[in-house]
Amino acid sequence: MAFILDTNIFLQAKNKDYPFTYFPGFWEWLDSGFKTGQFLLLSSVYKEVSGGDDEVSNWIKSRKQYVIKEEKAKNYIINHKKIVNFLNDKGFTHMNDFLQKADGSLIAYAMTSGDMVITHELPRPDSKKHPKIPDVCNQFGVKWKGLLYLFANSTPKPIFRGCVIFCGRLVQG
Repeated sequence: MAFILDTNIFLQAKNKDYPFTYFPGFWEWLDSGFKTGQFLLLSSVYKEVSGGDDEVSNWIKSRKQYVIKEEKAKNYIINHKKIVNFLNDKGFTHMNDFLQKADGSLIAYAMTSGDMVITHELPRPDSKKHPKIPDVCNQFGVKWKGLLYLFANSTPKPIFRGCVIFCGRLVQG
């Protein structure tokens, strides 16, 4: 089983949890996962992340060789239509936002491949506005987890070498 990475894994890492300057080991670990095929970069995620002109956009643009065109996967279109029908039936008011982003594509691909979606999103089954990746995954029996699960279950394990700010002091590690 491979791990399909959501857009928010890259953006939150860059903006909050693992900035390039302080955690180069995180980004090297992602590279190793792409090289082995353990981590999957779908074209819809690539498109969202590469659309800017910042450090993460430039980083992902240089990894285009790892992009998977999910629409070429067997039954992808059928599975995507199932997701659209489910969202319509549930009456989500912001369904189009979900479908215009990579979210629906991640799940449709995972339905086809049997791989696991990795996202920072949390379930909100009572939401009537914004569908959440975990809730739609649960509806279709797609496995999903957060980034900490990936840390614990990928090979090799991440090694966060770099600098860390600890109590206001710069610590080299």
